[in-house]
Amino acid sequence: MAYKKRKVDSECRLFKEEWTRKYFFTEYNCKTVCLICNEAVAVFKDFNLARHFNTNHSETKYALMNDAEKRVNAENIKKTISTQRNVFIKQNTAQKVSTLAGYVVAYKIAKNNKQYSEGKFLKDCMVSMSKILCPEKIKEFESVRLSRKTLTTRIDAIASNLSTQFKQSIENFKYFSVTMDESTDRSDTAQLLIFIRGVDDEFNIFEELASLRNLNSPISKLCNKTTDGAPNMVEKNVGFSGIFRNQNPNHDVVFSHCIIHQDDLCKAAIDITHLLNVVSKLINTIRSRSLVHRQNQEFLIEVDADYSDLLYHTKVIWLSCGYAFERVWNLKEEIQDFLKNKTDKWSDFKIFEDKDWRTNFAFLTDLLEHYNKLNKKLQGKNQFIDETWSLNENKLKEFSKALKILHTELQNRFQDFKNIQSSLDVFSMPFNIDPENVSAELALPKTEFPKIIAHAQKIMAMFASPYVCEQTFSTMKLQKNSIRNRLTDEHLFALLKVASS
Repeated sequence: MAYKKRKVDSECRLFKEEWTRKYFFTEYNCKTVCLICNEAVAVFKDFNLARHFNTNHSETKYALMNDAEKRVNAENIKKTISTQRNVFIKQNTAQKVSTLAGYVVAYKIAKNNKQYSEGKFLKDCMVSMSKILCPEKIKEFESVRLSRKTLTTRIDAIASNLSTQFKQSIENFKYFSVTMDESTDRSDTAQLLIFIRGVDDEFNIFEELASLRNLNSPISKLCNKTTDGAPNMVEKNVGFSGIFRNQNPNHDVVFSHCIIHQDDLCKAAIDITHLLNVVSKLINTIRSRSLVHRQNQEFLIEVDADYSDLLYHTKVIWLSCGYAFERVWNLKEEIQDFLKNKTDKWSDFKIFEDKDWRTNFAFLTDLLEHYNKLNKKLQGKNQFIDETWSLNENKLKEFSKALKILHTELQNRFQDFKNIQSSLDVFSMPFNIDPENVSAELALPKTEFPKIIAHAQKIMAMFASPYVCEQTFSTMKLQKNSIRNRLTDEHLFALLKVASS
């Protein structure tokens, strides 16, 4: 008959305090450890401890001590060992805290688009402040490593961790959509940005900067692709949309053109050249000459004007025209007085005295101001496509009542959003729509409610515009500037990843 092997661990043996007095043993990490030689004995058993003491320490001074002396010496040895351990624990804790503080600073530097070299400056500031506020903490501040190389490594590690977390989230996506845009950096290198927005079963929304190697989600879950309408994105044969449709003819994906960009194209249909040329010439006349520009600023301050300077008009900035028009309109009287009394240039701008011209100028200034307000409302992260389209459609309808030409442009554009209008209505107001306008698979009884949930998840995953790409390109221009034009693509991606997180 085979006997079952006896397991000491299952006997629940407990350490007895008398063993410290008799054999100079203590308990550490569930083991009995000799205070004299630091050797561990696995089993909590009086016989094993006595054998160890009599075998190894019978000829030492500890064997000749009485019980009282043994107790005192054992306690002294325990205190000495405990002090030594605390020194190592404290050093280890201080190193962890210093490392954590270094990662926090590295994250803040990348998040706020600062250079790697800012770390040394920040450390000098912190050490100088600690000398005044808490002199006893100077060593802790000095131990924080913020060199360029250390910051580079830590920012890369943070970006890698963010990518890992996002990859894990992708596995739980019910639907996702992508928006992408292309631009060139300071060294004329083409950079393609891809953002992904996904929704899981619990309606949690994730939006992150990705790259081609990070786009590992099944293509069957892709429900929307938003671009700025550039040929390399929407071209039928060589654009991304065309290639995707050819390779996945049976996959139902909504390809949409950026709402903000289409708004700007509608605005471009209005001929404002006769106004824009005069306003631009006026601004350049004042601002392009240093003396005249300085005199104009001093004059505006002297007469207590609402603004102290004019704004340049930049064609590539969509809001620029509205801001430039508004500033000139608000300073029209002061500008007229300045040109008449301080310069000899008023003869070039006598059209300002024409009532019809000023009426058109006032009308278009108000119109562009409303357009800018609408544009800024459409910007930002985590905007739902139904809210953005509804806001845009309502505002444009108001404009179209006064401007038939805008109404015509509205009819010609936004077809991609009008094609999915019924789907947007099902998501935003499912109880106020006509059932006849809803597809059969969505008009279901409560027993098949998951269809409605899936539809809502698909709409929530859609991008309304590639605004996040444009915003990240602005960050890229700050990060990779004329001073840092040798920044590698890997480090640039890490900085953009952290900054956009």
